[in-house]
Amino acid sequence: MKKSRGELSILGNELDKRTAYLELARKDLSEERMLQFLLLEPSGRSIDMKGWNQWFPNEDIYFVIDVVRCLETNLHIEFSGGSHSALILHILMAMERLKRQFAIQMDRDSLLELRKTKEYNIVKTVAIPR
Repeated sequence: MKKSRGELSILGNELDKRTAYLELARKDLSEERMLQFLLLEPSGRSIDMKGWNQWFPNEDIYFVIDVVRCLETNLHIEFSGGSHSALILHILMAMERLKRQFAIQMDRDSLLELRKTKEYNIVKTVAIPR
């Protein structure tokens, strides 16, 4: 990590960057605090925007929540509360990095292996706007 003029940069390969981002998020946001942002209601998940919209645009938050809901349906899984909020936070952070033109690189062999899975194709179909 590198600090400069009030900004924090994370240097290293992609896996190290992801680990560092998540570690910073864990230090700054406990799982309990993340769960305060995501509320489970009888009609399904809804979000309490307090907190999240200070960091991320509302439309991004709603988009990611909708995509995760669709993925749960299409993959026939349900993420636990902590996993659900961590996944949403991870995706939102990745989106912000891409918007700011920070490259996200994945090991080529890992990417090729990932592309062979049915889950990859489902995510690609659900998450990429047409």
